[in-house]
Amino acid sequence: MLKLLLRNGLRSLIKQMPYSFVNILGMTIGVASVLILIVWIAMETSYDRFHKDRERLYRVAMVLRTPNKDINDGAIYDPAGPEYKRAFPAIEEMVRIDPEKESVEYNSKFNQLDAFYTDKSFFDVFSFNLIKGDKVSCLDSPQSVVLTEKSVEKIFGSEDPIGKRIQISGNTFIVSGVAKDPPINTSLRFDCLLPLTVKEKQAYVAWDGGLTCYTYLKLIKGSDPSRLEKQIMDYMEGVINKKYREFGYLVIPYLQNIGDIHLDSKTESDMGDSGSRMQVYIFSGIGLLILLIACFNFVNISTALSFRRAKEVSVKKIFGSDRKNIILFFVIESGIAIIISLALAFLLVKILLPGVSVILGKTLLLTLIKPLQWFLIFIALFAFCTVFASFYSSFYLSSINPLALLSNINHGKTKQNSRNILVTFQYAISLILIICCLVIFSQMQYVKKSDKGFSEKNILIVNLNSKTSASYELIRQKFSSIPGVISVSVSAGGFPGWYFTSNGYKPEGVVKPIMANAVYVDEYYLKTMNISLIEGRDFRNPDADSNKVIINQTFAKLLGWNEPVGKYISRGTKYEVIGVVKDFNTSSLHNKIQPIFISTVNEFVNFDNILVKFQPLNISDILKQAEKITREIDPSNPFIYEFLEESLKSTYGTDQKLNILFLVLSVIAIFISSLGLFGLSTFSTQSRMKEISIRKINGATISEIFGKFNFELLKWVLISFVIAIPIGYYAMNKWLNNFAYKTSISIWLLLSSCLFTLAIGLLTVSWAANKAARTNPAESLRKE
Repeated sequence: MLKLLLRNGLRSLIKQMPYSFVNILGMTIGVASVLILIVWIAMETSYDRFHKDRERLYRVAMVLRTPNKDINDGAIYDPAGPEYKRAFPAIEEMVRIDPEKESVEYNSKFNQLDAFYTDKSFFDVFSFNLIKGDKVSCLDSPQSVVLTEKSVEKIFGSEDPIGKRIQISGNTFIVSGVAKDPPINTSLRFDCLLPLTVKEKQAYVAWDGGLTCYTYLKLIKGSDPSRLEKQIMDYMEGVINKKYREFGYLVIPYLQNIGDIHLDSKTESDMGDSGSRMQVYIFSGIGLLILLIACFNFVNISTALSFRRAKEVSVKKIFGSDRKNIILFFVIESGIAIIISLALAFLLVKILLPGVSVILGKTLLLTLIKPLQWFLIFIALFAFCTVFASFYSSFYLSSINPLALLSNINHGKTKQNSRNILVTFQYAISLILIICCLVIFSQMQYVKKSDKGFSEKNILIVNLNSKTSASYELIRQKFSSIPGVISVSVSAGGFPGWYFTSNGYKPEGVVKPIMANAVYVDEYYLKTMNISLIEGRDFRNPDADSNKVIINQTFAKLLGWNEPVGKYISRGTKYEVIGVVKDFNTSSLHNKIQPIFISTVNEFVNFDNILVKFQPLNISDILKQAEKITREIDPSNPFIYEFLEESLKSTYGTDQKLNILFLVLSVIAIFISSLGLFGLSTFSTQSRMKEISIRKINGATISEIFGKFNFELLKWVLISFVIAIPIGYYAMNKWLNNFAYKTSISIWLLLSSCLFTLAIGLLTVSWAANKAARTNPAESLRKE
């Protein structure tokens, strides 16, 4: 019996090949999109969940509360880890991490590595595998370094690295271990591990500032993290908060489980790329909607075809087929098509996944999901799609009296309306995605074209180390003589539009200190960055202006200073305000402009970078000569540079990827919807050949026939507009709230989205109706 039903189902699909092709193609693309989203979701939700004791691993982050703002930081002051371990029995082990970009030299060859300065307990806390060396002692010595497999291959090639000496930032280290490369689904991605004691000797280490580390705690089994969090807060009162409270400051530590950090962390600084649980929910919903669009196609076309087959069903029922067998026949027929679609979708995913990984900037692998999980996913998809696709036609037709079916083969207006409602929802979903895509694109254009208050174009950033920083004045003079160089400056503490360091300052007339961004520069900084001075004067030279400061408009407004020039701001030293600059973006457009303190007194001692404003036609020669100059002064380190414009683009990387995702999903949704509409329109025109022929004989033109079919579509597409516009507008308004400075959602943007969707629908129906409208009516009526 089952064999017969399978054979008949397959024969039925082949007999209706054009419509079967449309169904299978739409379902294949829909399921492939869902599978790719499932892989991406599996990736996002699996971050750092491979650690053996992950339910006991917590990171200590902190909120630094200041009189004018709260700073949420993923790192905490260096003393936290060791002191917490000594003070609280609930902590079994702790490890601290200070991530840095380091240059490694071996045999006069240089490589840039992502280094973690960390404690020797690193391998006790985390489940990273050590291939060579001893986990217990590999970081005991202050000269030890552990490299990953990838780093070893990059530095040593086929040589055995153990015991080899390498140079890192002027210090000699001995390779004591080789670790397996960290998996792709971790925020803790490193190329080498170095002892944290090296950093602690160089930095200021205390509870009131200085070195901060990402600090992880491994709790004993059965301990309560919320109780420990309260105990830590009480402990902070004695070590720093009692003192800080006098000035309106407060350090509030809190615990984050390691498995929740990637999706749920709200910190302003973090290791690795941050995800978003909301994005996971959004794209899970979009995946379900795309699957529903594909299923709607299947339902629409299958329903339309099933009424054409009403006579076949009636005859079967008259000759003894019961309702169960008829339902089973339709289910099996749909099931065969779904199985073919699932197989094709999986092949399509295997082909597309590498390209999708490049677009998203993340390595997506099918192996992120275990074979048993894949099996369950396919079973669930098969069951959902088969039942959804075959439910209406099988249960409706099998329930009707065969004589009624034979006497009224026409499905009637009600059934046509039910299919039109499904088409309406398809286009509503597509329109929502198109609105999202256009709003994100509009915001990215706003980011690109907005006046940031400084020049980001044609700015070269050359990294300085302790040796080159000591000769920065000589380097600046030599850089200035390079043809094509317009201006040269130095800085420490960050870049406009990206980030700046922050400090506490006590302005004149203010009781409690306030937090402000800070950057340390020379007298050429404002000119090089094209930052406008609107009041007062610029720096003349670092020596003459060692007790002077320039602030921005936001700083002056925060303090209520109408005439800020001549006022004083204290930070140990008393600084006189000599100028005010026009507000410029201190970080990305996600955040509001912060007050900034611009000084020639470098609290970091060494300058971090040389900033070079250049003419774009000369960039290749400028890079060659700049490298030659820096290597003459320090031949032991590589020439490291970046362009400010490219660096700033990275701050919007997540938003750009979101835009690409919505674009791709919008194209898929509109394509699947149009595919189904084309199939439905083709069937509708063929079913109404008699009507079309009579209209043509009575004088109707081809354009009038097109108009009739398009008018029938128009009202349903307009209903989809009514559904989609409020939803799309609300959703994108919520997204735009992530930006302090944003574009508006114009009526023209919404109208263009609607017109584009309408145009696609009208073209689809017109194309499907074209053949029927041009057929000779005599031939059509003769066949009837």
